[in-house]
Amino acid sequence: MSRISASTLLWATCASLLLVPVHDIRAQDRPAVDQAVINQLSERAASGQEMQSVSALEELTKLAGAGDTKAQRALGDLYSRGGPIPIDGPKAVAFYEQAAAGGNNGALVRLGEIYRDGSLVPADPPRAVSYFQKAADAGIDWGAIAIGEAYVKGAGVPVDVARGLQTLEAAALKNKSALVALGDVYARGTGVPADAQKAFDYYQQASDAGIASGTLRLGEAYLNGRGVEADVARGMSLVEDLAANGNASALYLLGDLYANGGVVPSDPQKAVEYYQEAADAGHSWALVRLGEIYRDGNLVPGDPARAFSYFQQAADSGQFWGRVRLGDAYVKGIGVPADVQKGMQMLEDAVAKNPSAATVLGDLYARGGALSPDGTKAVSYYETAVAAGSTGALVRLGDLFRDGKVVAQDLPKAASYYQRAADMGDIEAKARLGEAYLKGLGVEKNPDRGLALIAETADSSKADKWVLLGDYYAKGVFTNIDGRAAVEAYEKAAEAGDPTGLRRLAEAYRDGYIVPKNPKLSMEYYRKAFDAGQTSAVRALAEAHIFKKFGASSRPELGDRLLQEAERAGDKNAVVVRANLAFWGSPPNPRRGLALLTAAAEENNDAAARALVEVYRDGRGRTFPRNLSNARAALEKYASAFSSGELVRQRLLISGAAARSAKDFGQLSDELADAPAGVRSNVILTLRWVNPNAYVYIIQKELQDRGLYTGTLNGMLTRQSVNAFNSFCRQSMSPGQCDLGPLNARVADVLVQLL
Repeated sequence: MSRISASTLLWATCASLLLVPVHDIRAQDRPAVDQAVINQLSERAASGQEMQSVSALEELTKLAGAGDTKAQRALGDLYSRGGPIPIDGPKAVAFYEQAAAGGNNGALVRLGEIYRDGSLVPADPPRAVSYFQKAADAGIDWGAIAIGEAYVKGAGVPVDVARGLQTLEAAALKNKSALVALGDVYARGTGVPADAQKAFDYYQQASDAGIASGTLRLGEAYLNGRGVEADVARGMSLVEDLAANGNASALYLLGDLYANGGVVPSDPQKAVEYYQEAADAGHSWALVRLGEIYRDGNLVPGDPARAFSYFQQAADSGQFWGRVRLGDAYVKGIGVPADVQKGMQMLEDAVAKNPSAATVLGDLYARGGALSPDGTKAVSYYETAVAAGSTGALVRLGDLFRDGKVVAQDLPKAASYYQRAADMGDIEAKARLGEAYLKGLGVEKNPDRGLALIAETADSSKADKWVLLGDYYAKGVFTNIDGRAAVEAYEKAAEAGDPTGLRRLAEAYRDGYIVPKNPKLSMEYYRKAFDAGQTSAVRALAEAHIFKKFGASSRPELGDRLLQEAERAGDKNAVVVRANLAFWGSPPNPRRGLALLTAAAEENNDAAARALVEVYRDGRGRTFPRNLSNARAALEKYASAFSSGELVRQRLLISGAAARSAKDFGQLSDELADAPAGVRSNVILTLRWVNPNAYVYIIQKELQDRGLYTGTLNGMLTRQSVNAFNSFCRQSMSPGQCDLGPLNARVADVLVQLL
């Protein structure tokens, strides 16, 4: 007789469960099984010990077939959670429906969540509302809370904010968790004007009532100064106390805080540790986040295989977006041999359950790579996601028609997509709309309205928008140069947790361009930026001392000690500063500079590898001339240290450095047209010193395409070229700045942004 494995038994048992009759015993004859027994059976079924799982699963199935609603509910939970028992959405729904029919009202809430979220079966918001309403009518508070949220958002029912708020207020009398839902409404401005103070008050009430999620929101409010004066120590204390008690959401938030930096210094190791603890505590999103971290290599060295493993774990745990990331990984071959067919099938299955996942498919067709770019398909998938309520898909559609890469450019259409998303509360869409008004892209140019929209996004806790606004005032783009307004914007960015604002303030007081020079204040802001998590600030401070950017206040010996501090902190660019000091020192020592960069590049220092390519490409004064052959060789040797976008950028810049004729410049311009937008703008700006003639040619071509330049495309800064530049420049910058010419560093920076 052949041996049957335990895993085979488990799968066979799982496959046959729905064949058991549901009501083969009359209600009065049902055995009374204590909930504790059901819990023990559930734990055994989910234990991962195969024979024990099979036995427990069979026993639960018999009880469910006999009409035990607790067993039916338990089986619904087991089939919806994943793990040793494979996820099976239809089976989970079937068992929950049996439990609900037998009077288990908690199963009604689970059914509502499943049809609302679309993670196990296709999303069906009206059906979700129906289940939530039945639960609420049966006196289940969570059903009432879900109904209130549905009316506020218009999810499955017509929007009725007043009714939704009234429902939540009534639910809060019985279940204080409804106070958190009310706080979220006012914090996010869903259907009502955002009111951080009101949100804080609701969170405080929930926290006082012992609701952990209320305490967590309260901690976030103190950390970010939303509705209360910022108090990082108090906020961290609230969050850490929850985490110490094993609260998965608090552990996840700590991971976010240390990953992003700002209110606390960035600490990649702590971030990963907290995410792992959150995952171990059952937070499936933490598994997705860990996968993204190892996939992208931003916080820790990239590890595609590890990323894939985390995505697999997330998918196995029932995390919908874990399965989406897994499908994306198969398509792109991230940590696994590429299997486009398998990955696309997984993504299509995900879209069938939750159409908002169509955004991922839209991205694949919009950006190309594993799939050939296809604008029609990209638009179709984005529209599918939009129909499911995705504002992010609306923003992507706007970007698609704004950039005109895979579809014909249509600026009014792009602006209309941004407007729709902004009307639905999407902050990034409002920022894009502000940019459209600033530049007159698809709407009548209105700089005042554009700046106001960006200021609104900054007020909505988008600290990076304060930096953007500060840059506009500092550079005199779309408005006059206003040092005071720039400083205020940077200070608000810093207060909102973005250390870039502190860095900008340090640079402003160092250079004295928009405010009087103040070396002491500049040094203080560099230190604050470092303390806020921007580790590169110490290196920047060291450079300022070493290269005497503080004038008489510069202390090169202190700069050297600070550079050592940056090296100890793991700043990969510190060695680049030391190499530059050797190249440009007195006397120059190019051999030492080259040796430093080569040794670091051999140790997988991507910053050193990039600097080595650039040193060969541009040369370093008379003592180290340009050598493009060596630049190409270094780029190929250390290619694994570069992202795909950075490889494109470096190859374009080497081509730009080699260009000598109008024909060469034209070919470079054609290659740039196919490059990603971010890479393209960076290359054009860098060409200003790599090859000024190539840079001028590109500017001529851009202005010619706008009907502002009718001269010869030759890369020469002729009077006709200067006149065309000034005509364009004065549309968005103050005339005094434009007079500095297109080769001025500040003007070029703004000019490229505008183009």
